[in-house]
Amino acid sequence: MKKNVLVNYVEAGMGHITAAMSIAESLKRYHDNTLNIKDAHIFRDSGNKALVDFEKYISGHTKSYSKNKYASDIHHSLMEMVGPQRTLKLAHDLWMREAKKASIDYYRKESPDIIVTTFFSDAYFAKCYQKKFNKECKVVTYNPDPDVHGWWYNETDCFIVNNPVAYKQAIERGFPEENVKQVPFIMRSDIINLNLSKKECREKHGIPQDKFVTVLSDSVYGAAKLGIFTDELLKTSEEMVIMPAVCRNEDLMTRYTDLATKQPANIDLIPIGFRFDLFEFFKAADVVVAKSGPNTLLDCGFMGTPVIVNHCATPTEKFSRDLFVHEYGVGESIDDPVACRKRLETFVANPGLLGNYQENARKRFDPTKTGGQAIADIICDLAYN
Repeated sequence: MKKNVLVNYVEAGMGHITAAMSIAESLKRYHDNTLNIKDAHIFRDSGNKALVDFEKYISGHTKSYSKNKYASDIHHSLMEMVGPQRTLKLAHDLWMREAKKASIDYYRKESPDIIVTTFFSDAYFAKCYQKKFNKECKVVTYNPDPDVHGWWYNETDCFIVNNPVAYKQAIERGFPEENVKQVPFIMRSDIINLNLSKKECREKHGIPQDKFVTVLSDSVYGAAKLGIFTDELLKTSEEMVIMPAVCRNEDLMTRYTDLATKQPANIDLIPIGFRFDLFEFFKAADVVVAKSGPNTLLDCGFMGTPVIVNHCATPTEKFSRDLFVHEYGVGESIDDPVACRKRLETFVANPGLLGNYQENARKRFDPTKTGGQAIADIICDLAYN
């Protein structure tokens, strides 16, 4: 009999969802004959108010960290001071108890053999379900971040990371070594299979071919520095296409749509709303200016496009900046909007300066060497052993 695998989606920024999508796609591609795979966005689609409110709470915290990095710093400092695993359990058993109960009820109804998560909260809820109601069920967590903070629950049956530093951190965080697996970065199939050149991406999306293109990205909420950096860049006298990815920030979309008709001849201002093919705009760009979200930096890496990191909202984002900028060498870190504009103007005048960043991205991010099959094999093996 085929085992049942439930892959859960959580919106806390897009990185957790896109990672779950990648895992579900890989499972269906490599093990559809041996596993029943179900995609579940239980915090959105179940209709349970406690679960819906929980995801709103999580996404709200993500927005607040983007707006005020001190909120994240204080949270992580208190977490480490009191004890990460202790505070994880206290927060989810007390303040989030309704979401915990509703999650457990959902898992009881579905009765999966494997629960796959990409977020620490539902990993904890899943283990609570397993311990109380279904000891044969196994919980697999993939961490889409490049580091391991203290709220990743260290009792999950399998914890999968994407780089050797995270592997070492997981062991230091108390994960049993036999439960920790390392795979290459995983990516969605639409990114892996993209066969359009930069020129073709520009043609597809109506982007001028003969101008320097800058895309500004600030996570799905557009809540950090997107407006400040876009406004400064609009002061440039260079020929430039400026594309702020406002995503779900409707106020910025309204504002920049109006401003687009009032720009001088040297500027094309083209705001971008929420869309799952944002990576094609990254491919079309000469440079992406972005908050240091791991998912955004990873997409840019696979598109071969240099980045300028302009903001780090959390310790994980600081780690991501250091990894992608300083170790992988795919861009620069500039947190001042004036300095960023001037640096981009330098690239307009001398685009050859971007060559090393482009080459480093090509060497580091090979779409034929992602972790999709490896993670699918790990899950399938765990299901039957």
